[in-house]
Amino acid sequence: MSWQIFETTGETLQIKYEKNKLLSYESKSSSSKTLKLIEGEKRAIVTGEFETSDEDLIKSAKKYIQYGYLVDYDFLKDIKYSTKPKLQSKYFESLNPKKIQEIGDLLIKKVSDNIKNLAVDLKIARSSQQVQIRNSFHLEGGYEVDTFIIEALFSACNENDIFFWDSTFSSIPQSENEIWEWLDNLIIQLKQLQTISEIKAGSYPFIFPPEIVSSCLLPVLDSGFSPRGLENKTSPLFSKLNQKILSKKVNIYETAQYIPFDSDGIPSEAKSYIKSGVLTNLPIALSSAKKIGFKANGANFNGSFCSDLTFEPGDTSVSDMIQSISEGVYLLMSGDMTQGEIINGDLSGTIMVALHIKNGKIIGRIKGKTLSCNFYQILNEKLLSISTETKSFGSQSFLKCPYIMAENISII
Repeated sequence: MSWQIFETTGETLQIKYEKNKLLSYESKSSSSKTLKLIEGEKRAIVTGEFETSDEDLIKSAKKYIQYGYLVDYDFLKDIKYSTKPKLQSKYFESLNPKKIQEIGDLLIKKVSDNIKNLAVDLKIARSSQQVQIRNSFHLEGGYEVDTFIIEALFSACNENDIFFWDSTFSSIPQSENEIWEWLDNLIIQLKQLQTISEIKAGSYPFIFPPEIVSSCLLPVLDSGFSPRGLENKTSPLFSKLNQKILSKKVNIYETAQYIPFDSDGIPSEAKSYIKSGVLTNLPIALSSAKKIGFKANGANFNGSFCSDLTFEPGDTSVSDMIQSISEGVYLLMSGDMTQGEIINGDLSGTIMVALHIKNGKIIGRIKGKTLSCNFYQILNEKLLSISTETKSFGSQSFLKCPYIMAENISII
């Protein structure tokens, strides 16, 4: 018999606004404790309160082990995790409830001063979490992670138009200027969205900002890299290791800078997934390693295959992208693109919010259209350029993405 315990504790400060007015303030603590027990060829998982003793969790797991999953692995021995530094930010540490509310009040005021009759729902939250792992082989490790997020939903309604758009700031700010720079860009785009512009059905060049790239990138790669798909060899990526699958302009890699291990205790590894368009690595979870015949390399991070992901920037500025387009689309929001079967990269959905580009200038907002595209084609034969600018999302800059410009994207 062997066991492993994964513990998390955290503190969160959160403030909410609804329709431009302060709604609530919340401060809460959270904790969780999960035990995995392996006995023979079976594994049981039980959860308990943070105060629950290890002995009680083990007793509980033993009751259910007969119903557990069949496994062909055991927990790690003789591993020393590298120390990962927490991303430091004096500004983040200074964000007490008063300062967070000051940010919220000023954000609402700036938007209201620039755009009339626009309702803003807002959530600002900062959290800190501590993670610890230990097992019956005397392995121990831990790390800390901070999170800061601003979620803003803008909406307006009149007899001719219903408009809503959400945008998120999700990285650890080093200064307040980063927040206001994000907001200033939002206000510029909100002003551009006030005018409705018509575009005919057809194929056009598209600019996909980092928010869209990130919301499609992880789901599509998660689908292709899923442990079950790799085990069953049904993933379209399994047979393409060391083959060119994307444009040579595309480089995607994991730095493993901040999180030392995944939820199975496997050390995280810095590795390239796509190098000059070639698939160079597969993320192998502990549960899949023996079945696939690969070594586990850290691939079970709270539902994601990586501890962080960087899509390497290119050599074209966003302004140059816009100026190069005679007619096209700058997509800002399409909430249902990844709702279907995306394992082969097929994406389609409603254009909820997008800017119409004509003769190198933004002329208004597109509404009432749908788009259809393929993720792998966008990053391969349809890829025109990758931006020099990037944005980061998530705790510890979990995901860093550039803007992408691709051609021949269909809208109807």
